[in-house]
Amino acid sequence: MQRRLFFPVIKPMRKSIRVTPDIRVGSVFKLRELLNKKPGLIIEKAVKGMLPKTKLGRALFGNLFVYVGSEHPHAAQQPKTININDLR
Repeated sequence: MQRRLFFPVIKPMRKSIRVTPDIRVGSVFKLRELLNKKPGLIIEKAVKGMLPKTKLGRALFGNLFVYVGSEHPHAAQQPKTININDLR
């Protein structure tokens, strides 16, 4: 399965993301580099930015799991393809 994230054409060239929270040591990567190295980190940082900056937000972020690709360790969730034309 291919990884697909859609951005405006110019944004990946300009956008920089700080990976570590420490200002002095924080590594800054271009969005294009992160897509190749750690694509899940982009989603995590986007979701974390949308959550409230309180204890509740940190607790909710702890429940987030981002998996790259279709492989995941949740055996109970077996998605099945449903063809709408067969239901008629």
